Amino acid sequence: MNDYEIIDTTADTGVNAKGSDLTDLCRNLLRGFYCIAFDKKAYVFNQVEYSNLKTLTFENPEDLIFSLLNEAVYLLYTKNSLVYPVSISGNEVKYSIFKNTEYIETEIKAATKHKLSVKKTGENFEAVVILDL
Repeated sequence: MNDYEIIDTTADTGVNAKGSDLTDLCRNLLRGFYCIAFDKKAYVFNQVEYSNLKTLTFENPEDLIFSLLNEAVYLLYTKNSLVYPVSISGNEVKYSIFKNTEYIETEIKAATKHKLSVKKTGENFEAVVILDL
């Protein structure tokens, strides 16, 4: 697996990702998320502005993934905007929002808690999340 891979499930689609820390993990999960939404083989964040940062609080790594991906769903479909995690400290993630310029091919309804997992493997983090399409 590279930084992320799209996994097929019986009814939905998921993302399996890894990262050197929780911020890197979230960025890679979102790259997979946007690959699904925009029907692309790869997604790269370009020229992300770090201004106008938003904050999201979480209780544990699973809650972080669930909340951040559902925030990405909300912002993509209501504001045509993308989420880019800038930093994670304690129980807060700071993220930047920027305008989407891609055509949405696949509707993602929500991130689910079904099979949601985040684990530390050596120096890295790995996560699996299933997305309801």
